[in-house]
Amino acid sequence: MESSARKGKDSLEEKRHRSEENKDRHARREKEVDRRAPVYTHPRNNDRQTTQAVGTKYEKPLSATSNSQNVPPTKRSSSYNRDPSSGGSTTSPPASARDTGGSVGRRETRSTTSNAQNVSTTKRSTSRNSSSSSPRAPRAPSRSDPFRHVQPSKRESSLARGIEKLKLDDKPTGSKAVATGIREKKSVEASVFPEFPHETVNVKELPERYLPRPNSKDRLIVYGDAHGMPDAVNCLKRVVRYNPKHDLQIFGGDMITKGRKNRPSRPNMTPAEVTIEASKDVLRNAMADGAYGVRGNHEDWLLNVEHARNGWIEDSNRHLDNRFLMMKNLRTPNKDGSDHKLYDAISRGERDWLKKLPHILVLGKCGGRNKMIVVHAGLNPNFELKAQRVIETMNIKSIDPENGYTSSMHKDDKERKLMGEADQRRFERMEPWFDAWDKKQEKLQPNKRTTVIYGHESKKGLTKREFSIGLDTGVQRVDKDPNKYRTLTALVIYHDHSEIVQVKEVEDQRNGKWEWKQINGVSEF
Repeated sequence: MESSARKGKDSLEEKRHRSEENKDRHARREKEVDRRAPVYTHPRNNDRQTTQAVGTKYEKPLSATSNSQNVPPTKRSSSYNRDPSSGGSTTSPPASARDTGGSVGRRETRSTTSNAQNVSTTKRSTSRNSSSSSPRAPRAPSRSDPFRHVQPSKRESSLARGIEKLKLDDKPTGSKAVATGIREKKSVEASVFPEFPHETVNVKELPERYLPRPNSKDRLIVYGDAHGMPDAVNCLKRVVRYNPKHDLQIFGGDMITKGRKNRPSRPNMTPAEVTIEASKDVLRNAMADGAYGVRGNHEDWLLNVEHARNGWIEDSNRHLDNRFLMMKNLRTPNKDGSDHKLYDAISRGERDWLKKLPHILVLGKCGGRNKMIVVHAGLNPNFELKAQRVIETMNIKSIDPENGYTSSMHKDDKERKLMGEADQRRFERMEPWFDAWDKKQEKLQPNKRTTVIYGHESKKGLTKREFSIGLDTGVQRVDKDPNKYRTLTALVIYHDHSEIVQVKEVEDQRNGKWEWKQINGVSEF
């Protein structure tokens, strides 16, 4: 009898102990779930913080830090907690909800347990009943896969209309203007689309061993947009007497697509086939020579073919935030399929080589200047190199000096006629980015100034400023005035000075054939 009573007492003590353990475990899990929503801080606006509740309209952030100030907690119902002792099964509901047909004795025995267990089971029962009438709270994204429990966010209708109509401002003007950057001073309350990690600008420094040394034959040869024109590149290499022992070639972006060659490998090739072969020639020769380069918008289009085929967001609308509106085709492959065909024609190793190209290449002190860098389109003078936007490095043309708006058009471009009134007024204040860059450099100390080598703008041709030089001279253009285009330009950089060298495709009056020859001699920069 005493043994039976002792066993009953021990059983009761064990039940009380388990009840207290379950209570403590649930309390710990409630604390874990009661987390604050992360605060997303845009790299350009560290002083401005915009929060989003985890699991609601969640976009993958560039960086997220935990902050518990003034942010409502996002809780998960305790009925979803798991009991480790049961092999991961859902925690059992209270006896009243489970023993519908059991004996009265079982209920009485269960009722003799501690008040703490009754309170705990009642709390779980209430949580289960409430959760059945309300939708399940979304889970916080895991570290391994941030999008596992995330529903896609819905953009505001006004923003969607703006994307479709390719406008500059937030009014549905129907403009076809292209904005490569709009930094709104307001709209902290507007929806924020944080930059994805792969959107961080890639800035690389040229190894010091390649820099031209004093009283040496070392040189850096920086090409303008080559656009898949191997005949032009080979001619320019002959003109400058390229020597792989002393010279390093650097391509300023857009080294592929649109090109042609005078002597294709096979007869009766279609123009599209010749273009692919010519682009492959330029790419493979550059890789064989150990050349450097930067990514241009055409390399970007080519590399985004894979993402477009996988249903990437860039195929319809590139990610946006409240300070940045852009034309969707600035970073999407061509619809005619030329990018897709070239992507399939090159090897995986060639794609990997293109992927490694930086957006900005810092040359350092050379050419008789304090610092020189190479970028495809240009830079925003309002920001440091590592704070530049990827889309601007490959597309920028003009900037509003008052508020920092940037665009992939100039105010004198013909496309401006298609713009709405609001966009027309905005473009009145814009100026070429390189003019704004020069003004910024003039205010700096001589040892802080930077000279930019860029391309992308064949309409302006060779453009020399105090702290910038544009090398795109339309090497591939046959649809325009041949006296202005069909020219490949390179900047040959020595230790203490730089020279401009050009080759041009000219027609031989005797046989009507076009050949590449040097023009204009050599001029200094």
